[in-house]
Amino acid sequence: GMEHDLYRKFLGSSYKGVSIVYVYNPDYKDKGNMLSLWHARDYCDDKTLFTTSDLLCDYRNISDFLKHPSDNKILIDDKSTDLFEDPDPVKVTVCNSRVTHILKDRYQMARVDGVAIGLYQFSESGIATVLDSIEEKIQAGNDNLSLYYALDHVLANENVEPVFAEVSLWTDIDTPDELEFAKGLRISTNPI
Repeated sequence: GMEHDLYRKFLGSSYKGVSIVYVYNPDYKDKGNMLSLWHARDYCDDKTLFTTSDLLCDYRNISDFLKHPSDNKILIDDKSTDLFEDPDPVKVTVCNSRVTHILKDRYQMARVDGVAIGLYQFSESGIATVLDSIEEKIQAGNDNLSLYYALDHVLANENVEPVFAEVSLWTDIDTPDELEFAKGLRISTNPI
């Protein structure tokens, strides 16, 4: 999507020994971000880990997420309660160690237990269910939706575990002001 050529230029065909395959979403300007995952569906035939690309997150949280044994999981900040009412972050409801809802609109949820930081993993069957949900929404003419509508639909049938962030050191970078804010954070990006 946006600025895709800069990613290719910066990262090339591999990064730190890991081969990179680029998938372009030609609909990124006009339609919902769930189509980015939809365009990458041919690469989602096994356990799949994905993130939102405008995220900066402390390495400790990412490390804890990767070590968590569940194949279906979402990284969640339950400490930044001031964000529970903010319209931008993606909110989650957790019940009995299971994520039961994920949406931006706080008022579509009975309660908010945390904010999804933007790191997700699904098992082979879990990602297939996510892609089926996206396809249903596309076929119904709802290709302008956020990914979270498809994920919320999946949570009714898949056991997705929360991985709670150890530290609330993360930020979503959508604007130049948010980039300046991120530069001032003391976020660890290196293994401890």
